[in-house]
Amino acid sequence: MQEKTFKNQYNYSQLIKIIESSDLYIKEVESVLGRKLYRDEIFSFKAFKSIMSSDKTEDGLRKLAKKYGDVLNKSGGINKKMLLKSVMRELRHQQAMSDSFLINYNVIIHNTDLIERITQGLPPNLPKQVKNAISVVLGNFIYNNKIKGWMSVHLGRKFWDRLPKRYNPSRLSYRSIKASIDVLEKNGLLKTKRDFVVGGKQMLSRVKMTSETIATIKSVNKWKNSAKLHPSREILILKNKKKYLADYKDGPKATKIRNFLKKINSYSKTFGVTIDGEKHDIEYRRVFNDSRFDKGGRFYTKIQNEKKVDRKRVMINGEETGECDYKGLHINLLYAKEGLKSPDSDVYTVDGYENYRQVFKKALQACLNASDSKKAASAIQLGLNLENIKTVKGTEVLEVFKKKHDKIAKYFCTSVGKDLQFIDSQFAEIIFQKAMDNKVPVICIHDSFITNKNNVRWLKETMIIAAKSIFPEFDFGIDEK
Repeated sequence: MQEKTFKNQYNYSQLIKIIESSDLYIKEVESVLGRKLYRDEIFSFKAFKSIMSSDKTEDGLRKLAKKYGDVLNKSGGINKKMLLKSVMRELRHQQAMSDSFLINYNVIIHNTDLIERITQGLPPNLPKQVKNAISVVLGNFIYNNKIKGWMSVHLGRKFWDRLPKRYNPSRLSYRSIKASIDVLEKNGLLKTKRDFVVGGKQMLSRVKMTSETIATIKSVNKWKNSAKLHPSREILILKNKKKYLADYKDGPKATKIRNFLKKINSYSKTFGVTIDGEKHDIEYRRVFNDSRFDKGGRFYTKIQNEKKVDRKRVMINGEETGECDYKGLHINLLYAKEGLKSPDSDVYTVDGYENYRQVFKKALQACLNASDSKKAASAIQLGLNLENIKTVKGTEVLEVFKKKHDKIAKYFCTSVGKDLQFIDSQFAEIIFQKAMDNKVPVICIHDSFITNKNNVRWLKETMIIAAKSIFPEFDFGIDEK
């Protein structure tokens, strides 16, 4: 596995050039990590450089990759496996958390001219299934407006063996998706990162379009509108406890949920949404969890992928907008479930830890989503490590947060998050219905909503009405962003 880690972090020639100038490499890693390297980390680089000076061939690098730990110990007296086990692991953690997006197998390229231009340099007589896969893969970069970004794809046979047909409208398969990426990579149209491992965990492979592919796409008139969602896509998503897509029967409950979704999507087409003049189609899907239609159930749409700062520039029907969300919604939902009032102080500020508000805010998600205290503490600790915060530990943050919210602490570390998501999705249902009844344009982003500036007051009132329809005695606060 170490050989694969080396090979895919950089190709061999790139890695050798970087090693030849350790100062340049150190600066590069420090830039990625956002901090200075520790003394023993720098020492490992210098030790590695001296070792490499004797053999810079690819074969030599392969051998070194297999036994680098022993070599470093002999040359530098370091007992830690620094090079890959420390610095490279952190670097790959950063990569795993970087700005990549997950492929949507419901996307296709509908512009036949674009497909012909892309495939004209590829081997003739490509199977139809492979052409369909190429349409899905490249269409995602266009549809998500990330033609220069990295995209995560499933290249494991198990995923395709268990993928229900309802989520696969283009009828892709393990063979067709792998063949499409292989042929695009071989012909210089796609870059790939395979065998992507972070902390010993296999991550999804990632792909990125080359400059040649981007140039071909941009040469087509109105290329930004050349990708769309498949007409037979499924908008009601169900996942099992392992987070795999699950099949289900289209009974009365599923049909009712889907019909309401179709109603919302139809209404959303009656108003125009733009960011910096670029049109954004609003179509929602709902994702339920644990193979149940009362777990999760949040509404998802593509505009949620936009950064908060970009959402401030959203225009509806050419008018400026405002965004409102519930203050500390999930933690307040727990107080509401217990029939208690919300705390007078900020729910994320803890006495003696005033400088760690953002830490506790992120810790809440771990408390709500983890099934036990050990997993919650580990998740909090991972967040602290990624932020390079060493003044507190994950276990300490968890215990302090439990003490602050001792009246609802029984819910922490019980996987209650999916139940709370279902409640906030019920709020959204009510808001959507009232928006349609009053012909007010609304965009939902989980527990946050966007509308025209002149409708912000109506939106705040409607959000309160939605919350009180389920918890009439609790006062939920509304923030305008």
